[in-house]
Amino acid sequence: MTRNHQLIASLRALVAGCAAFRSLTDPARRIELTGASVESRALVLAALQDATRQRFAVIVPGDASIDDFTSALRLFHRDPNCVLAYPSPALSPYQDVTPSLGVTRDEIRALGSLVREESDTLIVPVRALFTRVPRAEAFAARIVHLAEGAELDMRELLERLVENGFVRTDLVGEAGEFAFRGGILDLFPPNTARPVRVELFGDTIETLRWFDVETQRSEEASGPLAALPMTQFPATRPLRQKVARQLSLDFMDPHFKRDVAEKIERLNENGTFPGIENYLPLVADSVSIIEVLREWTVAIVEPDQTTMAVAKFESLLRNEFEGAAEKGRAVYPPERLLTPGVDVLNFLGGARLAMSEVHIKPAAGVTEAPGRERPSRPAVSFPSLGVEMEELRLEAASPSSPLTWPPATTAAASRSFSPPPRAAARKSNVCSRNSTSPSPTIRRRRARSWPSPPARWPEASTSRSSGSPSTPSGISSSRLHRLALAAGSGRPRPSSPTSATSRRATSSSMSTTASAASSDCSASPSAPPSARSWRSSTPAAASC
Repeated sequence: MTRNHQLIASLRALVAGCAAFRSLTDPARRIELTGASVESRALVLAALQDATRQRFAVIVPGDASIDDFTSALRLFHRDPNCVLAYPSPALSPYQDVTPSLGVTRDEIRALGSLVREESDTLIVPVRALFTRVPRAEAFAARIVHLAEGAELDMRELLERLVENGFVRTDLVGEAGEFAFRGGILDLFPPNTARPVRVELFGDTIETLRWFDVETQRSEEASGPLAALPMTQFPATRPLRQKVARQLSLDFMDPHFKRDVAEKIERLNENGTFPGIENYLPLVADSVSIIEVLREWTVAIVEPDQTTMAVAKFESLLRNEFEGAAEKGRAVYPPERLLTPGVDVLNFLGGARLAMSEVHIKPAAGVTEAPGRERPSRPAVSFPSLGVEMEELRLEAASPSSPLTWPPATTAAASRSFSPPPRAAARKSNVCSRNSTSPSPTIRRRRARSWPSPPARWPEASTSRSSGSPSTPSGISSSRLHRLALAAGSGRPRPSSPTSATSRRATSSSMSTTASAASSDCSASPSAPPSARSWRSSTPAAASC
Protein backbone atom coordinates (compact mmCIF):
# COMPACT_ATOMS: atom_id res chain seq x y z
CA MET A 1 0.00 0.00 0.00
CA THR A 2 1.36 3.39 -1.01
CA ARG A 3 1.65 5.94 1.77
CA ASN A 4 -0.15 9.23 1.09
CA HIS A 5 2.29 11.70 2.62
CA GLN A 6 0.31 14.72 1.46
CA LEU A 7 -2.90 13.61 3.15
CA ILE A 8 -1.14 12.69 6.39
CA ALA A 9 0.68 16.03 6.44
CA SER A 10 -2.64 17.85 5.96
CA LEU A 11 -4.12 15.97 8.94
CA ARG A 12 -1.20 17.00 11.14
CA ALA A 13 -1.56 20.59 9.93
CA LEU A 14 -5.29 20.51 10.71
CA VAL A 15 -4.61 19.48 14.30
CA ALA A 16 -1.76 21.96 14.70
CA GLY A 17 -4.03 24.78 13.51
CA CYS A 18 -6.52 24.34 16.35
CA ALA A 19 -6.44 26.89 19.13
CA ALA A 20 -6.30 24.17 21.79
CA PHE A 21 -3.09 22.81 20.28
CA ARG A 22 -1.11 25.84 21.49
CA SER A 23 -1.40 24.66 25.09
CA LEU A 24 0.39 21.45 24.12
CA THR A 25 3.36 23.24 22.60
CA ASP A 26 4.04 25.25 25.76
CA PRO A 27 6.81 23.36 27.64
CA ALA A 28 5.80 24.92 30.97
CA ARG A 29 2.28 23.52 30.92
CA ARG A 30 1.05 20.04 31.75
CA ILE A 31 -1.97 18.79 29.87
CA GLU A 32 -4.38 15.88 30.20
CA LEU A 33 -6.04 14.64 27.01
CA THR A 34 -9.31 12.82 27.66
CA GLY A 35 -11.93 11.14 25.53
CA ALA A 36 -9.67 10.44 22.54
CA SER A 37 -9.40 7.16 20.67
CA VAL A 38 -6.12 5.42 19.90
CA GLU A 39 -5.93 6.96 16.42
CA SER A 40 -6.73 10.45 17.74
CA ARG A 41 -4.03 10.18 20.39
CA ALA A 42 -1.52 9.05 17.79
CA LEU A 43 -2.43 11.93 15.48
CA VAL A 44 -2.08 14.50 18.28
CA LEU A 45 1.30 13.06 19.30
CA ALA A 46 2.53 13.01 15.70
CA ALA A 47 1.46 16.62 15.19
CA LEU A 48 3.08 17.64 18.48
CA GLN A 49 6.35 15.95 17.60
CA ASP A 50 6.30 17.52 14.16
CA ALA A 51 5.72 20.98 15.65
CA THR A 52 8.28 20.80 18.47
CA ARG A 53 10.82 18.34 16.97
CA GLN A 54 11.38 16.89 20.42
CA ARG A 55 11.90 13.25 21.34
CA PHE A 56 8.85 11.68 22.95
CA ALA A 57 8.71 8.67 25.25
CA VAL A 58 5.15 7.30 25.43
CA ILE A 59 4.60 5.16 28.53
CA VAL A 60 1.82 2.56 28.21
CA PRO A 61 0.46 0.37 31.04
CA GLY A 62 0.96 -3.00 29.32
CA ASP A 63 1.83 -4.92 26.18
CA ALA A 64 -1.76 -5.21 24.96
CA SER A 65 -1.91 -1.64 23.65
CA ILE A 66 1.56 -1.47 22.08
CA ASP A 67 0.83 -2.93 18.63
CA ASP A 68 -2.21 -0.77 17.85
CA PHE A 69 -0.62 2.37 19.20
CA THR A 70 2.63 1.75 17.31
CA SER A 71 0.78 1.18 14.04
CA ALA A 72 -1.26 4.36 14.49
CA LEU A 73 1.81 6.44 15.32
CA ARG A 74 3.71 5.12 12.31
CA LEU A 75 0.75 6.00 10.13
CA PHE A 76 0.59 9.67 11.18
CA HIS A 77 4.31 10.28 11.82
CA ARG A 78 6.28 12.07 9.14
CA ASP A 79 8.83 9.19 9.13
CA PRO A 80 7.50 5.76 10.19
CA ASN A 81 11.04 4.47 10.78
CA CYS A 82 11.46 6.97 13.62
CA VAL A 83 8.74 5.26 15.70
CA LEU A 84 10.09 2.46 17.87
CA ALA A 85 8.50 0.15 20.46
CA TYR A 86 10.67 -1.01 23.33
CA PRO A 87 9.73 -4.57 24.40
CA SER A 88 8.57 -5.42 27.87
CA PRO A 89 10.73 -7.93 29.77
CA ALA A 90 9.26 -11.37 29.13
CA LEU A 91 10.91 -12.95 32.19
CA SER A 92 11.54 -11.76 35.70
CA PRO A 93 15.10 -11.87 37.10
CA TYR A 94 14.08 -14.80 39.31
CA GLN A 95 13.36 -17.17 36.44
CA ASP A 96 16.48 -19.15 35.53
CA VAL A 97 15.46 -19.32 31.88
CA THR A 98 17.21 -17.81 28.88
CA PRO A 99 14.98 -15.28 27.05
CA SER A 100 13.62 -16.27 23.67
CA LEU A 101 15.38 -15.23 20.49
CA GLY A 102 12.52 -12.96 19.41
CA VAL A 103 12.51 -11.00 22.67
CA THR A 104 16.31 -10.69 22.60
CA ARG A 105 16.29 -9.34 19.04
CA ASP A 106 13.62 -6.76 19.89
CA GLU A 107 15.54 -5.56 22.94
CA ILE A 108 18.82 -5.26 21.03
CA ARG A 109 17.18 -3.44 18.12
CA ALA A 110 15.53 -0.93 20.44
CA LEU A 111 18.73 -0.41 22.43
CA GLY A 112 20.78 0.02 19.26
CA SER A 113 18.33 2.57 17.93
CA LEU A 114 18.53 4.51 21.20
CA VAL A 115 22.32 4.47 21.19
CA ARG A 116 22.55 5.64 17.59
CA GLU A 117 19.67 8.13 18.07
CA GLU A 118 17.72 6.82 15.10
CA SER A 119 14.24 7.32 16.59
CA ASP A 120 12.40 10.29 18.02
CA THR A 121 9.25 8.54 19.31
CA LEU A 122 9.62 5.58 21.66
CA ILE A 123 6.73 3.52 23.06
CA VAL A 124 7.74 1.95 26.37
CA PRO A 125 5.72 -0.44 28.57
CA VAL A 126 5.90 0.64 32.17
CA ARG A 127 7.53 -2.65 33.19
CA ALA A 128 10.48 -1.86 30.91
CA LEU A 129 11.28 1.18 33.07
CA PHE A 130 12.54 -1.21 35.76
CA THR A 131 15.32 -2.63 33.57
CA ARG A 132 18.96 -1.60 33.57
CA VAL A 133 20.91 -1.21 30.32
CA PRO A 134 24.59 -0.63 29.46
CA ARG A 135 25.87 2.84 28.91
CA ALA A 136 25.59 4.17 25.39
CA GLU A 137 29.32 4.48 24.77
CA ALA A 138 30.03 0.96 26.06
CA PHE A 139 27.30 -0.56 23.88
CA ALA A 140 28.41 1.43 20.82
CA ALA A 141 31.98 0.14 21.22
CA ARG A 142 30.76 -3.45 20.80
CA ILE A 143 29.11 -2.85 17.41
CA VAL A 144 30.97 -4.56 14.56
CA HIS A 145 31.23 -2.39 11.45
CA LEU A 146 31.74 -4.11 8.09
CA ALA A 147 32.41 -2.46 4.74
CA GLU A 148 34.03 -3.45 1.47
CA GLY A 149 37.74 -2.75 1.41
CA ALA A 150 38.10 -2.74 5.22
CA GLU A 151 40.96 -4.63 6.88
CA LEU A 152 40.04 -7.28 9.45
CA ASP A 153 41.91 -9.19 12.10
CA MET A 154 39.95 -12.42 11.87
CA ARG A 155 41.14 -13.83 15.19
CA GLU A 156 40.12 -10.68 17.04
CA LEU A 157 36.84 -10.49 15.12
CA LEU A 158 35.85 -14.07 15.99
CA GLU A 159 36.62 -13.45 19.67
CA ARG A 160 34.47 -10.32 19.63
CA LEU A 161 31.60 -12.19 18.07
CA VAL A 162 31.73 -14.84 20.80
CA GLU A 163 31.86 -12.16 23.51
CA ASN A 164 28.90 -10.43 21.89
CA GLY A 165 26.78 -13.56 22.29
CA PHE A 166 27.09 -15.12 18.83
CA VAL A 167 27.31 -18.90 18.49
CA ARG A 168 29.59 -20.56 15.98
CA THR A 169 27.89 -23.21 13.77
CA ASP A 170 28.53 -25.04 10.52
CA LEU A 171 25.59 -23.42 8.69
CA VAL A 172 23.93 -20.16 9.66
CA GLY A 173 20.17 -20.59 10.11
CA GLU A 174 18.94 -17.96 12.59
CA ALA A 175 19.96 -14.71 14.23
CA GLY A 176 22.93 -14.90 16.57
CA GLU A 177 24.89 -17.48 14.59
CA PHE A 178 28.07 -17.21 12.52
CA ALA A 179 30.17 -19.61 10.46
CA PHE A 180 33.73 -19.23 9.20
CA ARG A 181 35.25 -21.52 6.59
CA GLY A 182 38.07 -20.73 4.19
CA GLY A 183 37.85 -17.08 3.29
CA ILE A 184 34.08 -16.72 3.85
CA LEU A 185 32.37 -15.44 7.00
CA ASP A 186 28.60 -15.91 7.30
CA LEU A 187 26.96 -13.74 9.96
CA PHE A 188 23.35 -13.21 11.03
CA PRO A 189 23.10 -9.99 13.12
CA PRO A 190 19.99 -9.34 15.24
CA ASN A 191 19.26 -6.04 13.49
CA THR A 192 18.95 -7.45 9.95
CA ALA A 193 16.22 -9.54 8.36
CA ARG A 194 18.72 -11.68 6.39
CA PRO A 195 22.21 -12.98 7.06
CA VAL A 196 25.22 -11.43 5.38
CA ARG A 197 28.15 -13.18 3.67
CA VAL A 198 31.60 -11.60 3.97
CA GLU A 199 34.04 -12.75 1.27
CA LEU A 200 37.67 -12.06 2.14
CA PHE A 201 40.76 -11.64 0.03
CA GLY A 202 43.46 -12.19 2.60
CA ASP A 203 42.43 -9.91 5.49
CA THR A 204 40.51 -7.48 3.28
CA ILE A 205 36.74 -7.57 2.77
CA GLU A 206 36.19 -8.07 -0.95
CA THR A 207 32.37 -8.30 -1.10
CA LEU A 208 29.37 -8.05 1.25
CA ARG A 209 26.24 -9.87 0.07
CA TRP A 210 22.98 -11.10 1.53
CA PHE A 211 22.35 -14.81 1.25
CA ASP A 212 19.33 -17.10 1.58
CA VAL A 213 19.08 -19.30 4.66
CA GLU A 214 17.36 -22.19 2.84
CA THR A 215 19.56 -22.43 -0.25
CA GLN A 216 22.72 -20.82 1.23
CA ARG A 217 23.16 -18.95 -2.07
CA SER A 218 24.47 -15.40 -2.22
CA GLU A 219 22.17 -12.62 -3.41
CA GLU A 220 22.50 -8.88 -3.96
CA ALA A 221 25.08 -6.67 -2.29
CA SER A 222 24.25 -5.44 1.21
CA GLY A 223 26.46 -2.38 1.42
CA PRO A 224 28.12 -1.21 4.65
CA LEU A 225 26.75 -3.00 7.71
CA ALA A 226 26.75 -2.42 11.47
CA ALA A 227 26.22 -5.73 13.31
CA LEU A 228 24.76 -5.23 16.79
CA PRO A 229 25.69 -7.64 19.60
CA MET A 230 23.30 -10.37 20.71
CA THR A 231 23.53 -9.50 24.41
CA GLN A 232 23.30 -6.24 26.29
CA PHE A 233 26.44 -6.97 28.32
CA PRO A 234 29.52 -8.81 27.02
CA ALA A 235 30.29 -12.21 28.53
CA THR A 236 34.02 -11.52 28.78
CA ARG A 237 36.37 -13.46 31.03
CA PRO A 238 36.84 -10.52 33.49
CA LEU A 239 33.08 -10.11 33.88
CA ARG A 240 32.59 -13.85 34.43
CA GLN A 241 35.25 -13.82 37.12
CA LYS A 242 33.58 -10.85 38.79
CA VAL A 243 30.24 -12.68 38.82
CA ALA A 244 31.78 -15.78 40.40
CA ARG A 245 33.60 -13.71 43.02
CA GLN A 246 30.51 -11.66 43.84
CA LEU A 247 28.35 -14.77 44.28
CA SER A 248 30.88 -16.42 46.59
CA LEU A 249 31.12 -13.28 48.77
CA ASP A 250 27.44 -12.37 48.97
CA PHE A 251 26.03 -15.85 49.58
CA MET A 252 28.22 -17.41 52.27
CA ASP A 253 25.24 -18.82 54.15
CA PRO A 254 25.11 -22.66 53.98
CA HIS A 255 21.50 -22.33 52.80
CA PHE A 256 22.77 -21.06 49.39
CA LYS A 257 25.96 -23.13 49.20
CA ARG A 258 24.66 -25.72 46.75
CA ASP A 259 23.21 -23.23 44.25
CA VAL A 260 26.31 -21.02 44.35
CA ALA A 261 28.60 -24.01 43.73
CA GLU A 262 26.47 -25.14 40.77
CA LYS A 263 26.49 -21.67 39.18
CA ILE A 264 30.25 -21.25 39.56
CA GLU A 265 30.90 -24.73 38.16
CA ARG A 266 28.80 -24.04 35.05
CA LEU A 267 30.47 -20.67 34.67
CA ASN A 268 33.94 -22.26 34.68
CA GLU A 269 33.01 -25.10 32.31
CA ASN A 270 30.62 -23.42 29.84
CA GLY A 271 31.28 -19.73 30.40
CA THR A 272 27.63 -19.12 31.33
CA PHE A 273 24.67 -20.43 33.30
CA PRO A 274 20.90 -19.96 32.93
CA GLY A 275 19.95 -16.45 34.03
CA ILE A 276 23.46 -14.97 33.92
CA GLU A 277 22.10 -11.91 32.12
CA ASN A 278 20.38 -10.95 35.39
CA TYR A 279 23.71 -10.90 37.29
CA LEU A 280 25.84 -9.06 34.72
CA PRO A 281 24.34 -5.59 35.48
CA LEU A 282 25.69 -5.95 39.04
CA VAL A 283 29.34 -6.17 37.94
CA ALA A 284 29.17 -4.22 34.65
CA ASP A 285 28.75 -0.49 34.15
CA SER A 286 24.98 -0.15 33.80
CA VAL A 287 22.35 2.58 34.14
CA SER A 288 18.59 2.56 34.44
CA ILE A 289 16.63 3.09 31.27
CA ILE A 290 15.07 6.05 33.08
CA GLU A 291 18.43 7.83 32.86
CA VAL A 292 18.52 7.17 29.11
CA LEU A 293 15.07 8.79 28.74
CA ARG A 294 15.73 11.66 31.14
CA GLU A 295 15.98 14.26 28.36
CA TRP A 296 12.94 12.96 26.50
CA THR A 297 9.45 14.45 26.73
CA VAL A 298 7.29 11.96 28.61
CA ALA A 299 3.64 11.21 27.78
CA ILE A 300 1.58 8.68 29.75
CA VAL A 301 -1.30 6.60 28.42
CA GLU A 302 -3.92 5.85 31.11
CA PRO A 303 -1.97 7.18 34.12
CA ASP A 304 -4.12 5.38 36.71
CA GLN A 305 -3.54 1.99 35.09
CA THR A 306 0.14 2.77 34.63
CA THR A 307 0.77 3.59 38.29
CA MET A 308 -1.22 0.52 39.32
CA ALA A 309 0.96 -1.63 37.04
CA VAL A 310 4.05 -0.30 38.81
CA ALA A 311 2.73 -1.39 42.20
CA LYS A 312 1.65 -4.80 40.88
CA PHE A 313 4.98 -5.52 39.23
CA GLU A 314 6.97 -4.49 42.30
CA SER A 315 4.80 -6.70 44.50
CA LEU A 316 5.30 -9.59 42.06
CA LEU A 317 9.08 -9.15 42.16
CA ARG A 318 9.09 -9.12 45.94
CA ASN A 319 7.03 -12.31 46.17
CA GLU A 320 9.22 -14.14 43.63
CA PHE A 321 12.38 -13.08 45.43
CA GLU A 322 11.13 -14.35 48.78
CA GLY A 323 10.02 -17.63 47.24
CA ALA A 324 13.35 -18.18 45.47
CA ALA A 325 15.35 -17.34 48.59
CA GLU A 326 13.36 -19.82 50.65
CA LYS A 327 14.28 -22.57 48.17
CA GLY A 328 17.99 -21.86 48.62
CA ARG A 329 18.61 -20.05 45.34
CA ALA A 330 21.32 -17.39 45.28
CA VAL A 331 19.24 -14.41 44.18
CA TYR A 332 19.51 -10.71 44.92
CA PRO A 333 16.63 -8.48 46.08
CA PRO A 334 14.78 -6.49 43.39
CA GLU A 335 16.29 -3.15 44.36
CA ARG A 336 19.78 -4.43 43.51
CA LEU A 337 18.89 -5.98 40.17
CA LEU A 338 16.34 -3.48 38.88
CA THR A 339 15.27 0.12 39.28
CA PRO A 340 13.23 0.70 42.46
CA GLY A 341 9.54 1.37 42.01
CA VAL A 342 9.81 4.74 43.78
CA ASP A 343 12.22 5.99 41.11
CA VAL A 344 9.83 4.78 38.40
CA LEU A 345 6.94 6.68 39.98
CA ASN A 346 9.05 9.82 40.31
CA PHE A 347 9.92 9.56 36.62
CA LEU A 348 6.25 9.23 35.71
CA GLY A 349 5.49 12.27 37.87
CA GLY A 350 7.48 14.45 35.49
CA ALA A 351 5.27 13.70 32.49
CA ARG A 352 4.03 16.66 30.48
CA LEU A 353 1.12 14.94 28.77
CA ALA A 354 -1.38 12.37 29.99
CA MET A 355 -3.94 10.61 27.82
CA SER A 356 -6.90 8.82 29.37
CA GLU A 357 -10.39 7.81 28.34
CA VAL A 358 -12.20 9.27 31.37
CA HIS A 359 -11.24 12.32 33.41
CA ILE A 360 -12.18 11.91 37.09
CA LYS A 361 -12.88 15.14 38.92
CA PRO A 362 -12.81 15.44 42.72
CA ALA A 363 -16.13 14.62 44.40
CA ALA A 364 -18.29 17.38 45.79
CA GLY A 365 -17.21 18.39 49.28
CA VAL A 366 -13.76 16.81 48.92
CA THR A 367 -10.89 19.23 49.31
CA GLU A 368 -7.43 18.53 48.03
CA ALA A 369 -4.17 19.17 49.83
CA PRO A 370 -2.92 22.79 49.96
CA GLY A 371 -1.02 23.70 46.85
CA ARG A 372 -2.67 20.93 44.81
CA GLU A 373 -6.09 22.43 44.16
CA ARG A 374 -7.48 21.85 40.69
CA PRO A 375 -8.52 25.10 39.01
CA SER A 376 -12.10 25.08 37.81
CA ARG A 377 -11.92 26.03 34.16
CA PRO A 378 -13.70 24.69 31.11
CA ALA A 379 -12.04 22.05 29.03
CA VAL A 380 -10.71 22.95 25.62
CA SER A 381 -11.41 20.65 22.69
CA PHE A 382 -10.60 19.86 19.10
CA PRO A 383 -13.94 20.32 17.27
CA SER A 384 -12.93 18.25 14.26
CA LEU A 385 -11.61 15.29 16.26
CA GLY A 386 -13.87 15.28 19.30
CA VAL A 387 -10.83 15.35 21.61
CA GLU A 388 -11.21 17.01 25.00
CA MET A 389 -8.24 18.56 26.75
CA GLU A 390 -8.00 20.00 30.21
CA GLU A 391 -5.19 21.61 32.15
CA LEU A 392 -3.96 19.80 35.26
CA ARG A 393 -3.03 22.01 38.25
CA LEU A 394 -1.46 24.63 36.04
CA GLU A 395 -1.75 27.57 38.43
CA ALA A 396 -1.96 25.88 41.82
CA ALA A 397 1.69 25.01 42.46
CA SER A 398 4.43 27.55 42.86
CA PRO A 399 7.85 27.23 41.20
CA SER A 400 9.39 26.25 44.53
CA SER A 401 6.96 23.35 44.93
CA PRO A 402 6.99 21.32 41.70
CA LEU A 403 3.89 19.64 40.42
CA THR A 404 3.46 15.99 41.30
CA TRP A 405 1.39 14.09 38.82
CA PRO A 406 0.36 11.24 39.01
CA PRO A 407 -0.45 11.65 42.73
CA ALA A 408 2.63 11.22 44.86
CA THR A 409 3.10 7.73 46.25
CA THR A 410 5.31 6.95 49.21
CA ALA A 411 7.84 4.15 49.17
CA ALA A 412 5.80 2.04 51.56
CA ALA A 413 2.65 2.43 49.52
CA SER A 414 4.41 1.52 46.28
CA ARG A 415 5.84 -1.67 47.73
CA SER A 416 2.58 -2.97 49.15
CA PHE A 417 -0.20 -3.60 46.68
CA SER A 418 -3.72 -3.86 48.08
CA PRO A 419 -6.29 -5.80 46.05
CA PRO A 420 -9.49 -4.14 44.75
CA PRO A 421 -12.57 -4.15 47.03
CA ARG A 422 -14.24 -7.00 45.14
CA ALA A 423 -11.13 -9.15 45.36
CA ALA A 424 -10.87 -8.38 49.07
CA ALA A 425 -14.51 -9.35 49.55
CA ARG A 426 -13.97 -12.64 47.73
CA LYS A 427 -10.91 -13.29 49.84
CA SER A 428 -12.85 -12.65 53.05
CA ASN A 429 -15.61 -15.03 51.95
CA VAL A 430 -13.07 -17.76 51.22
CA CYS A 431 -11.45 -17.24 54.60
CA SER A 432 -14.83 -17.32 56.31
CA ARG A 433 -15.63 -20.66 54.71
CA ASN A 434 -12.42 -22.12 56.06
CA SER A 435 -13.01 -20.76 59.56
CA THR A 436 -15.03 -22.49 62.26
CA SER A 437 -17.70 -19.80 62.45
CA PRO A 438 -19.36 -19.18 59.08
CA SER A 439 -19.99 -15.64 57.91
CA PRO A 440 -23.54 -14.15 58.06
CA THR A 441 -23.77 -14.51 54.27
CA ILE A 442 -23.06 -18.23 54.45
CA ARG A 443 -25.59 -18.69 57.26
CA ARG A 444 -28.30 -16.94 55.25
CA ARG A 445 -27.63 -19.19 52.28
CA ARG A 446 -27.89 -22.26 54.48
CA ALA A 447 -31.14 -21.01 55.96
CA ARG A 448 -32.65 -20.59 52.48
CA SER A 449 -31.38 -23.96 51.27
CA TRP A 450 -32.35 -26.01 54.33
CA PRO A 451 -35.47 -24.56 55.99
CA SER A 452 -36.68 -26.03 59.22
CA PRO A 453 -39.64 -28.47 58.81
CA PRO A 454 -43.11 -27.26 59.79
CA ALA A 455 -44.70 -28.24 63.03
CA ARG A 456 -47.46 -30.21 61.24
CA TRP A 457 -47.68 -31.56 57.67
CA PRO A 458 -50.99 -31.21 55.73
CA GLU A 459 -53.33 -34.08 56.29
CA ALA A 460 -53.97 -36.18 53.21
CA SER A 461 -57.14 -38.13 53.87
CA THR A 462 -60.27 -38.10 56.01
CA SER A 463 -60.72 -41.91 56.02
CA ARG A 464 -59.35 -43.34 59.27
CA SER A 465 -58.38 -46.83 60.12
CA SER A 466 -57.03 -48.60 63.12
CA GLY A 467 -53.78 -46.62 63.00
CA SER A 468 -53.07 -43.08 63.98
CA PRO A 469 -55.95 -40.57 63.56
CA SER A 470 -53.97 -38.57 61.00
CA THR A 471 -52.65 -41.47 58.91
CA PRO A 472 -54.61 -43.90 56.69
CA SER A 473 -54.36 -47.69 56.70
CA GLY A 474 -52.63 -47.81 60.06
CA ILE A 475 -49.28 -46.52 58.73
CA SER A 476 -47.34 -44.02 60.84
CA SER A 477 -46.83 -40.46 59.63
CA SER A 478 -43.06 -40.83 59.18
CA ARG A 479 -43.53 -44.15 57.32
CA LEU A 480 -46.08 -42.58 54.97
CA HIS A 481 -43.79 -39.63 54.32
CA ARG A 482 -40.89 -41.91 53.32
CA LEU A 483 -43.12 -43.95 51.00
CA ALA A 484 -44.42 -40.78 49.36
CA LEU A 485 -40.91 -39.53 48.76
CA ALA A 486 -39.90 -42.89 47.29
CA ALA A 487 -42.87 -42.86 44.94
CA GLY A 488 -42.25 -39.27 43.86
CA SER A 489 -38.54 -39.73 43.13
CA GLY A 490 -38.95 -42.99 41.20
CA ARG A 491 -36.86 -45.03 43.64
CA PRO A 492 -37.95 -48.59 44.60
CA ARG A 493 -40.34 -48.62 47.48
CA PRO A 494 -39.12 -50.19 50.68
CA SER A 495 -40.33 -53.68 51.30
CA SER A 496 -43.02 -54.18 53.92
CA PRO A 497 -44.10 -57.40 55.67
CA THR A 498 -47.77 -56.52 55.22
CA SER A 499 -50.06 -58.55 53.01
CA ALA A 500 -51.03 -57.81 49.42
CA THR A 501 -54.27 -56.18 50.55
CA SER A 502 -52.40 -53.96 52.93
CA ARG A 503 -49.89 -53.03 50.17
CA ARG A 504 -52.75 -52.08 47.81
CA ALA A 505 -54.34 -49.97 50.52
CA THR A 506 -51.01 -48.36 51.18
CA SER A 507 -50.53 -47.59 47.49
CA SER A 508 -53.96 -45.98 47.11
CA SER A 509 -53.63 -43.98 50.31
CA MET A 510 -50.13 -42.92 49.27
CA SER A 511 -51.42 -41.64 45.92
CA THR A 512 -54.17 -39.73 47.71
CA THR A 513 -51.62 -38.33 50.15
CA ALA A 514 -49.29 -37.20 47.35
CA SER A 515 -52.18 -35.55 45.50
CA ALA A 516 -53.42 -33.70 48.55
CA ALA A 517 -49.98 -32.67 49.66
CA SER A 518 -49.08 -31.44 46.16
CA SER A 519 -52.12 -29.21 46.14
CA ASP A 520 -51.14 -27.68 49.47
CA CYS A 521 -47.38 -27.47 49.09
CA SER A 522 -47.54 -24.09 47.38
CA ALA A 523 -49.15 -22.74 50.51
CA SER A 524 -46.38 -24.14 52.70
CA PRO A 525 -43.30 -22.02 52.11
CA SER A 526 -41.52 -23.66 55.01
CA ALA A 527 -41.70 -27.16 53.55
CA PRO A 528 -38.39 -28.85 52.86
CA PRO A 529 -37.01 -28.98 49.30
CA SER A 530 -37.89 -32.67 49.00
CA ALA A 531 -41.54 -31.97 49.86
CA ARG A 532 -41.76 -29.20 47.27
CA SER A 533 -40.21 -31.28 44.47
CA TRP A 534 -42.35 -34.39 44.46
CA ARG A 535 -42.63 -36.25 41.18
CA SER A 536 -45.18 -39.02 40.58
CA SER A 537 -46.18 -41.04 37.55
CA THR A 538 -49.83 -41.23 38.63
CA PRO A 539 -52.25 -38.65 37.19
CA ALA A 540 -53.42 -37.63 40.66
CA ALA A 541 -49.94 -36.47 41.81
CA ALA A 542 -48.99 -32.97 40.61
CA SER A 543 -45.62 -31.24 40.75
CA CYS A 544 -45.11 -27.87 42.42
